[in-house]
This record gives sequence, C-alpha cells and structure tokens, in this order.
Amino acid sequence: MQVIFHEWIMSRTGKTVRWLALLLLSAVLFLSLPSCVVLFDSGDQFSTADLEAKIFKLANDHRLSIGRTALVWNEAMADEERAHSQAIANGQVPVGHQGFEDRIARIKEIIPWSVIAENIASARNAQDALDAWLRSPDHQVIIEGDFDLTGVGVAKDPDGPLYYFSQMFLKPL
Repeated sequence: MQVIFHEWIMSRTGKTVRWLALLLLSAVLFLSLPSCVVLFDSGDQFSTADLEAKIFKLANDHRLSIGRTALVWNEAMADEERAHSQAIANGQVPVGHQGFEDRIARIKEIIPWSVIAENIASARNAQDALDAWLRSPDHQVIIEGDFDLTGVGVAKDPDGPLYYFSQMFLKPL
C-alpha cells in the first residue's frame, strides 16, 4: 500500500492533495488500531486474563482427553490465586506454596471442601506452564485428580519475560 500510495501522491501536484491524502491515511490507520493493539503494547503478548483462560482451557482439554470431567471455574478461587501470583511477581514470596493454608482457609469459608490442591509454575506462556505440570508426576496427579472446581491466577514478572501461574483445584463436600 505504501508504494501505491506514494506513486499516487507523486502523480498529483499541489500541497492540498498531499495533505488530504495523508489525513485520509492517518484516519484509516487510526481506525484500524484496535486490531493492531498488540503491535504497540509494552511487549507482553497476552494479558493475564487471557493466560488464566488459556490455562483453564488447556487443563480441561487434557482432563477430557483422558476421560475426566471438565473443571468448573470458581471466581473466589481465582481471586486467591491471582493474589498469590501477584505476591510472587512482586517478590513478596518466592515461587511456591507459601500461604497455602491461609488461602484454603478463606476458601473453606465460602465452599466447604473435602480435598483441595494447588499447582504453581513460572513460564513464558500457558502451554509451557501446563506442559511443565504434566511432566511432573506430583503436578500431573493434581490436574488429573478427582476435582470439580478450579481457579487460576496469573501475574507478569515486572523484570522479565516470565509469568507466574497458580491454579487451585477443589472437591466440594
């Protein structure tokens, strides 16, 4: 388009035509920005909400592929996991399960549970996080376990390309 646009400008004379053509091109580019937003962001390829949804889908796809039921999203669990992932990203806690007892106590006030578990990962994207969990027998057994509800939280490392993924799994009473 630039070459054609350039030739069109050169075939006309007068500053008005050039100005109107540039104004028209600017308007077209401006109106098309929503479809190109990723080109102008800070370098993050995905929002944390996108990554939460992706982990949820990937985990459920895996569970369905082995004959398990799909997990149901629970926003209270997701809120707990978001806060934990953000605490990791902010350097308040190391990557791990610090504070798990507190998180599950708060969840138990909302949803009485018989079994509860959590997976934590640091990765560049959702697929890498899920793949790492599935390579680890301790994490794989949780993803494939007898759970009904889940919540996912993701936070971006402010100093690098990693995201911190936290996923809680719950079997209600």
